[in-house]
Amino acid sequence: MEREDIIRLVTEEVMRRLGTPQPVQPAVKQALALFTGGALGLEEALAQLAQLQNQGVRLTVVLSKAAETVIGAERLRKALGMELDIRLAMDPLPKQDLKAADVVLIPVLTQNTAAKLARTLADTTVTTLVMQALLMGKPVIAARNAADPKDPWRVQGGMGAARPTLTRVLQDNLKTLESYGVALVDAGTLAAEAMQQLGLNDIMTQAKETAQKPSLPKGQGRRVIDAAMIQVLAAQGETILTVGPQDLVTPLARDVARECGVDLR
Repeated sequence: MEREDIIRLVTEEVMRRLGTPQPVQPAVKQALALFTGGALGLEEALAQLAQLQNQGVRLTVVLSKAAETVIGAERLRKALGMELDIRLAMDPLPKQDLKAADVVLIPVLTQNTAAKLARTLADTTVTTLVMQALLMGKPVIAARNAADPKDPWRVQGGMGAARPTLTRVLQDNLKTLESYGVALVDAGTLAAEAMQQLGLNDIMTQAKETAQKPSLPKGQGRRVIDAAMIQVLAAQGETILTVGPQDLVTPLARDVARECGVDLR
C-alpha cells in the first residue's frame, strides 16, 4: 500500500471518529492518449495534455508506428515529462491501460485514422484501442483539426482547395465518428473537454470552496486538510491557505504544500 493510501485511510478514520464530514478527495483520473502520425495541431495538443497533467490527471501514451517516426517518444517526454508512461506499437496491446483509463484521447486525429474508424476498420493499435473504448462505453475525445478539410489551419496551408465531393466524404467521416460517440473538438479545447468528461471542474470547485471555509469554533467540528486538497489549490494557482487552530492538517498535506509552494498560515 502506498504512503498516500495509508495516510488517506488514517485521515478517514480520524474524521469518522470526530464525526466530521469527509473532505472532497479527487480520485486520480487516468487518460490514455493515442498518437497517430499527424502533426497538424500537435504542439497545441501537447500543451493541452500538459495542462491535464497539471490538474492531476495521470497520462499514459500509445504511439502508432507512424507516430514513432513522425513524433517520437523523446519529443513527447520533453513536452510531458521524462517519467511519461509510453507504449509503442510493437508492444502488446495495452488492454490494462485501456481498462483503467477514465477517458481516451486522440490528440491529433488524421484523415486516414478518421476514415478507418468511420468504417469500423481496426487494423492498427490506435484504431483497435479506439473501437474497443467505444464498445466499452468510455469517453473518446479527438482533436479534429488535422482530419477536417475545412479547418482554418488546413486552408491557410493551401490544402483547402479540394473538390466538393472529396470534402464532403471527409466531413461525412467525422459526422460518422460523432454518431459513434466520439467527441470532436478543436485542439485548443482538448483539456477543457477532458476535464468536463472527467468531472474535474466540479471536483476542483468543491475542493477550493472547502479549503476557503473559515475554521469552525471548538466543539463545532473541524476541517481536515489533506494532500488532495493542497494539490487542487496549487493547480488553481493558489499560494496561501489559512488554517485555523481547530483544523487538522495531515503530514502528507504539509509535505505537498512545501513542494507546491502553498503557504499554510
